[in-house]
Amino acid sequence: MKTSSKGIDFIKSFETLRLKAYKAVKTEKYYTIGYGHYGPDVEPGMEITENEAERLLAEDLADFERCVSRSTAGWNLKQCQFDALVSLAFNVGVNAFQNSTLLKLVKQGASEYVIRNEFGRWCHSGGRVLPGLQRRRQAEADMYFSCVKESIMGKFPEISPVFLILFMLATSCGPGKHLPAQTEHRDSVSVEVREVTKFIRDTVWMQIPIQSAENTTRDTSSHLETDFAESDARINPDGTLHHSLRNKEQEKPVPVDVPTTQKDSIVYRDKFIYETIEVERDLTGWQKWQMRSFWILLSGLLMFILRKPLLALIRRFI
Repeated sequence: MKTSSKGIDFIKSFETLRLKAYKAVKTEKYYTIGYGHYGPDVEPGMEITENEAERLLAEDLADFERCVSRSTAGWNLKQCQFDALVSLAFNVGVNAFQNSTLLKLVKQGASEYVIRNEFGRWCHSGGRVLPGLQRRRQAEADMYFSCVKESIMGKFPEISPVFLILFMLATSCGPGKHLPAQTEHRDSVSVEVREVTKFIRDTVWMQIPIQSAENTTRDTSSHLETDFAESDARINPDGTLHHSLRNKEQEKPVPVDVPTTQKDSIVYRDKFIYETIEVERDLTGWQKWQMRSFWILLSGLLMFILRKPLLALIRRFI
């Protein structure tokens, strides 16, 4: 089996034509040139023409085609599958491909999910994941399953539409075991608002003005002072006592009760609600067949789609 032109173009799109030797990853042992030609025959500074690159690609492809053909002998690969495996072998090498878990899964007829996941594991180079390899593995997996999906409907073009029509007729109007019925509830809404007045203890600051008072007496001298006022007394030349009292300017806290009003509301609900409930009923013979046929046709469709993996599984135990 040979790689198709589509497969060759696919490999070229990822390998990219390089007419001068280079190392894609510094840790690689040998240099690469042309369309991914890698090996000891490529020397540093080597240059080739485009025709020489095409010749090297054809020689390399022949080696990898033989490798894939031998590794999958007895397994009827489709062209898209063969192209995808050749692209992978071309990129990872013959030994890595022949010893890969992916090849074993292909021979076992593993599911699409498992094979796609195994394609995605081949994305490391130099001990790290390369985004370019991730894109290539994704594209190879898509190619591997492209013609497989096309053949599911393509092999039986006249049977598949009929099968789908029967499937829809048998299941699209499938009956239920219950009938809808309507019931009525009364429900309405009313709101009651209540007001409650409460007194909250608070503090008011009162301004005390400056006040003074004087008195003359024949008593002895004195001096008085508190936090709110001060007093001075003196004996006048005529023998009288002059006494003065003066308040200190300040603010004095006075406790008061401040009234506050709080509102609360109570909601009462009383209105009509229409609700649909299900009532059981007996099914006719045709309706019972419709319910059973859904699972029968679904099982047949799944077996048709998964026929290859199932056959491969059966072969393992025969």
